[in-house]
Amino acid sequence: MSLDAVLPTRCFGCGNRLGSTQAYGACQRCWLGLDPLDRGGSHLQDGTRVVSAVRDTDVARRFLLRAKFGRRPEIYGPMGRMMASALRDFPQRPDDIIPVPSHPWDTLVRGFAPGLELARVVSSRTGVPVRRLIHRGWRPWTRFKRLDRAGRRALALRAFRLPHDLRGRHVLLVDDLMTTGHTLLACARCCRSAGARGTSGLVWSSAS
Repeated sequence: MSLDAVLPTRCFGCGNRLGSTQAYGACQRCWLGLDPLDRGGSHLQDGTRVVSAVRDTDVARRFLLRAKFGRRPEIYGPMGRMMASALRDFPQRPDDIIPVPSHPWDTLVRGFAPGLELARVVSSRTGVPVRRLIHRGWRPWTRFKRLDRAGRRALALRAFRLPHDLRGRHVLLVDDLMTTGHTLLACARCCRSAGARGTSGLVWSSAS
């Protein structure tokens, strides 16, 4: 780990020199610049309601990238708390929180999975248990981020499986970013096929 990761001198959000008021390597201005979204959210093709904690801005993306690719999972703490606050207006309290799994190779290389890290924080704030029920196999090897919209949809349909009984449960799916919505949609369909009576989604931000 570089010295700048431990004792950063410049804000990863805006690049300005850090003053005394900073947290996790981001200045106060960037923290305050995170723009909460209207809690109405959006809906996937199957009716699953997805709520984002913040608007998809350059600063919000830099927080996500710093945590994920900068290997700074501790940043998921405040990010997850902001996501948990977005649940206050949900009409239905979920029975379970299920993190959207990353590709096993990405999890192995990073040492953590963003969806799981955020789900644990949301769980600690809400009291809803985390259940790691959706599995993503090593194959196919192709990453979602390398595909166009049609490719993401086709890959999502065969990437996930859920060999558990969810009859009568309302499930909250948690991930860091929604781009096209195909990943969340595939996971929601897995949950409904397992008997879930309802599905909702919660993400840090949405680029869709």
